[in-house]
Amino acid sequence: MQAKSGLYLSPIIGALCGNTMLVLVSGVLPNQIFEILFVYTLIASIIGWAIAVIIGWPLFLIFERFGFNSLWQYAIGGALCALPFWLLWFYSLDSGNWLAHKYVNTFYIYSVGISSAIAFWLLVVRPMLIKKPFNFTTDISNP
Repeated sequence: MQAKSGLYLSPIIGALCGNTMLVLVSGVLPNQIFEILFVYTLIASIIGWAIAVIIGWPLFLIFERFGFNSLWQYAIGGALCALPFWLLWFYSLDSGNWLAHKYVNTFYIYSVGISSAIAFWLLVVRPMLIKKPFNFTTDISNP
C-alpha cells in the first residue's frame, strides 16, 4: 500500500480500535454501543485525518530519513501525534465532566493515536521493509 493511502486509512482503523477499547473500559450500556462506535469513530477519524496530515506525514518523512522502522518507534510517534489534541482537549475543557472522566479520556485519545500509528506501520512500513532486500555485506567486510 502506498504511504498516502495508509495515511487516509490508518486514522479510521485507529479510531475504530480506540473506540472499541473505550466501550470496553467505560461500561457503556449495551443499547448504546453501536451509536457510540459510529459517532466517535466518525469524529475521531476526521480529527485523525487532520492530525495525520499536519503532524503524522512530516513525522513519517523524518522517520524514513533517519531509518526509524520499528513498530515501537511508530507507536511513540502515534502518542506524539495524539499529544497536541490531548493538550487542546485537556486545557480547553476544564469542566467537571472532564475531571470526572480524565483517565478514560486520556486513555481514549492516546489509544486512538497509538492504534492509528500501528495500523499505519502494518499497512505501509512493514510491507516496505519486506520488499527491501537484505544486505549481507557491511562496510567493514568490504575492502
